Amino acid sequence: MSLSVRSSSERSEDYQLLKRKLLVEAGLPRRAMRMTVVIDHIDEGHAVLTVRTDAGALILDNKVDAVLPWHEVKYEFIKRESARSAEWLFLEREGRTEMIAMAR
Repeated sequence: MSLSVRSSSERSEDYQLLKRKLLVEAGLPRRAMRMTVVIDHIDEGHAVLTVRTDAGALILDNKVDAVLPWHEVKYEFIKRESARSAEWLFLEREGRTEMIAMAR
């Protein structure tokens, strides 16, 4: 039997994919959710789920017990799924204002 060790970013991605599946089954539109890659507080890659709402972009994160507005999350945003294709959008590192402009 072979055991593989999965990185924390792979585990967080699996968690976010499952979360997105369950939210779609509960009736949330798939197009409102985007997988997002961040660098966390210990400088490791981490996946979170960004949900676009009328109240703004919210971050669902398995490391935090609360759903937070994107601007309250203390991560560096790297890339997120594109709304138009099966590609990734790389987010600007120079400022969060530029990043959110690209993300909307």
